[in-house]
Amino acid sequence: MRTSRYTRQACDNCRRRKIKCDSQPPQCANCRPSNLECEYSLIRRKRGPKPRVSIPTPDIHSPSVSESPDQAVTTTASLTPRDEDVEETERSTERIPFVTSLPLSSPGQGYRPVPVADVTTLQTPSADTTAPFEFRPARGSSSAVGLSLPSGHYPHNIHETLTSAIETLGLPLEQTVRRCLCLYMEQCFPISPIIHLASLKKHVDLLLPASRHLFQPAFPRVLPHDTEWSGPCLDDMRAFTLVTSACANICSKIPTSVFTPGSKLVHHFLAASRGMLMCYEDQDVAHPDSSSLSIRVFQAVALHTLGKIRLSWYVLGHALRLALVMRLFDKASYNHLDQVEAQLRKNAFWILYVSDKSASVLNNVPTTLHDAHLDGSLLTVVSADQDEDQPCLLEDADEPLYKAPYESQLHIGFRLSQRLWSIAADLLHDIRILSRLNSKTSSISGPPPIDSFQQGIIQSYMAFCSVLDAMPPWLCDPGSHTVQDAEQSITNFQRRTFWIQRANLLVTFHCLRLVLLREASAQGFSAILGVTNDPDMLALRNTEISHELITIVTSTPFEALQANGEPLVEKLRQVGVILLEIAHRAESQTLSSRAKLLFSTLLDAISKLDSKG
Repeated sequence: MRTSRYTRQACDNCRRRKIKCDSQPPQCANCRPSNLECEYSLIRRKRGPKPRVSIPTPDIHSPSVSESPDQAVTTTASLTPRDEDVEETERSTERIPFVTSLPLSSPGQGYRPVPVADVTTLQTPSADTTAPFEFRPARGSSSAVGLSLPSGHYPHNIHETLTSAIETLGLPLEQTVRRCLCLYMEQCFPISPIIHLASLKKHVDLLLPASRHLFQPAFPRVLPHDTEWSGPCLDDMRAFTLVTSACANICSKIPTSVFTPGSKLVHHFLAASRGMLMCYEDQDVAHPDSSSLSIRVFQAVALHTLGKIRLSWYVLGHALRLALVMRLFDKASYNHLDQVEAQLRKNAFWILYVSDKSASVLNNVPTTLHDAHLDGSLLTVVSADQDEDQPCLLEDADEPLYKAPYESQLHIGFRLSQRLWSIAADLLHDIRILSRLNSKTSSISGPPPIDSFQQGIIQSYMAFCSVLDAMPPWLCDPGSHTVQDAEQSITNFQRRTFWIQRANLLVTFHCLRLVLLREASAQGFSAILGVTNDPDMLALRNTEISHELITIVTSTPFEALQANGEPLVEKLRQVGVILLEIAHRAESQTLSSRAKLLFSTLLDAISKLDSKG
């Protein structure tokens, strides 16, 4: 029943349709053809902009993590829709023929491409984020995008921004990406063999503008002749992220003299990779595969090379935890996998293992992957099969550069690096345990009877010193390596990759010798490693090892040192710290002068490598 209060106001149906109402009871002219009775139940409000009111969601945490503990990230969501929101939704469904998975917004904001400047600062959950997240599933969609993401972080926005950015630089997109992959195979694959080349090349097309429709948001079928689109496929998003992260990895390391646009492209590729991973990260964590690890390793390397050390370690920490969840330390986890996927996971696991040990040995970071914490299965069942592995990541590459037995030769050098870090980390751990045992028992009954434990450490150190005795001829002298019945360009290519492996192995070996000696002397056990506790003799031994290392650095092609990136520079810094300490503390003037001279040579090499750490 109408009241006099509403005699000159439009009925509810006319208000929703925004048409003129004659307010004739009991049915106005617009409601009469549909036989609808006019209603006046909607609350009348003043005209003008409505205040935006949102209620914080209780105990719902955003996946974003601020780097600063003082900076909190607030997640807000509208729990109770207002009447005008309901009206707006009803009007929108009348004039829009499909429902997207994007949050409702004004027409000028819903599909706005993100400017290049915005994409270069895209943040994954590992970085600071101030935009609110709404945790709700995409409506009417089986898309991999299960969250309502901040504006501009949707797959099609990220795809469009990357292609536009590369076109703005005046570079052909497909040729640029393929060039990056070729450089990766030469500069990075010898140390990080965690891609299947044939598959990755097939995925290059996903970056092209012609594939942008594959990343459009989901929409259901409204009319019988419509086609339903379930949204971006998880496999496509993973492939896009893997290609862009691999490109970001190589672009961050390659000098401009080799690839001029690399320093500009790294930010675009890294932003696209991290942004796309953000779109499907929940699904990726719930169902991880080898790409889940490779992507995070590539992103961590690029961030490290760009000088973002803490963020790099944070991203790598995600990969370490995924490796634990996937139980890659357990042989049984590889049984149900095909050969390529098993090899990718195993290689990614060993790279994470080496990274974990490197952080523990060089930076005193608590180790994550340790035998004692994982039922003793780590390095026992998996490493026992390493010698039986038949590398298969380049089998179907169909390129003469990678013709057998090239991949098997690379794999031998890859295993040697694992063994170096494994024995060194165990040695360091045993020395610290020996020190703790000594401190706990010496005050009670004098020096403890730990001869057998000391003998075990001595045997481990002898095994460590002999690891590189097994280096094959192509690593002992890469310059003499030849490929039978092949062009000289193929031989030169393989020589460059073996030089990269040799530089990594020898610099790592001598750096670890110095670190072990420093730790043993600090605990009072330098005699176990064959050196007296006399400070001058310790300083002399340190300078001798440093001299051997610097000789290797100066005799290695500079491009091979550059290809090893920030990890190699970090090892050289460790050596520089030891030399600087000897130069200032040694009582012998001869040792002090020698240490200063070696430090000057080492500092020159580090400066040439243009480190950003």
